[in-house]
Amino acid sequence: MAANTHFAVAVHALTVLAVHERLVTSEEVALSVQTNAVVARRILGKLTQADLVRSIPGKKGGFELARPAAEIDLAAVYRAVDAGATLKLPDKEPHQACYVSCGIKSVLQGLADRLDAVVDAELAGTTLADVVTQIPKT
Repeated sequence: MAANTHFAVAVHALTVLAVHERLVTSEEVALSVQTNAVVARRILGKLTQADLVRSIPGKKGGFELARPAAEIDLAAVYRAVDAGATLKLPDKEPHQACYVSCGIKSVLQGLADRLDAVVDAELAGTTLADVVTQIPKT
């Protein structure tokens, strides 16, 4: 099972935008993230739709934060890139002859709901500015 990296890429991209005091191209973001510019543009597009990033078109265009880094919490970033539930449950019907199969989904759903609440609370308490201050300047 592959982990979804969209959230990590989105935080990385936003951090690049936050530390520059100019428009940043998707190619520059992609270079920092070490991914394809198309992937960077997809993530930046989702962040733009969520009003976390502004896209400035044109030859000298690029991307910038839509608001100060201190006003962008990581929960909003997580939701913007549709990272989904922390714990994804299988979409299978239970085996009716097995009481474990019939009961496990509700147990795991309760756990998933609690995990999502913890993740959301932790991310909501961390801003992009907090991330920026933790990046060592070399």
